[in-house]
Amino acid sequence: MHRYPLILIHTKHSCCFSHRTTGCGFMSATYRLGGILGTVTFNNLVSASRAAPMLTTAAVLLFGGIVSLKLPETRSVLL
Repeated sequence: MHRYPLILIHTKHSCCFSHRTTGCGFMSATYRLGGILGTVTFNNLVSASRAAPMLTTAAVLLFGGIVSLKLPETRSVLL
């Protein structure tokens, strides 16, 4: 199940109209650039070695896990 529509629904209703349209356009462009860069990079890594994509993916996931553990808890904080 894709979470992309949930991200758009949340961002569309969290700001005023002028900020909302700029933010949604920027997010759409960022998603597209990320998809293109990810595909090109992953394709180049696969052609170089089979272990390189796996190690790169593992490093990115490990980095994300460490960052998420370092962030402050916001469960009972009014945002």
